[in-house]
Amino acid sequence: GNMESDSVTIGVGAVAGTEKLRVNGTVLTLGGTNSVPAIGIGDTNTGVYAPTSGTLGWTVNGTQRLLLNSTGIDVTGTATMDGLTVEGDALAMSHTGNTSTISLTQKAGTQNSIATISANREDASTSASRLLFSTNDGTSTLQRMRISNNGDVLFYEDTGTTAKMVWSSAAESLTIPEWVI
Repeated sequence: GNMESDSVTIGVGAVAGTEKLRVNGTVLTLGGTNSVPAIGIGDTNTGVYAPTSGTLGWTVNGTQRLLLNSTGIDVTGTATMDGLTVEGDALAMSHTGNTSTISLTQKAGTQNSIATISANREDASTSASRLLFSTNDGTSTLQRMRISNNGDVLFYEDTGTTAKMVWSSAAESLTIPEWVI
C-alpha cells in the first residue's frame, strides 16, 4: 500500500546491499541545503538535496561538491579519474595509453579545424616524455613542432614528417638546412 510520513528512516549499512528504496509517483520533492541535505548518507551533513526547482546537489561534510542544473554539471574540488574527455565547440581533453591530448577545435559550419597539443612517452622503454604540437590540413593531423625530453626543439616541414629546423639543447645550436634562393 501507500505510506505517508513526516520522517522515515531506511536501513543502510549491513542491509544496504539487499534493501532498496523505491519511490513511485510523478514528483519527489527533496528540499534540504548543503549543510542539511534532504537525503543524508552516513551523517547529517552529507547527502543529496534540491536547492531549487530543476537543481540537484551533492554535499559532503556540509560543503557542496556536485551540482546538476539546466546548464550542466558544476564540480567543486578536485576530480580524480582514470581519464577525462571534455567535448564541445572549443576543447577536448583525452588520455589514451601513454598519450594525453588537448584538442582545440574551431567550428566553421559543418567543418572543424583542429589543432592538438599532446604529451607522450619518447619510447615504450622509458618514462621520459615529449610534447607535440600538431595542426590539421583538413584530411590528417600533421606534426608541426616537438619538444623532446632532452630539451631539443624540432620544427617540421609542410607534410609534418621531417624536421627541417632543429634546436639542439646539448650543442646549444640551431640547425637549418641550406636555403634555395
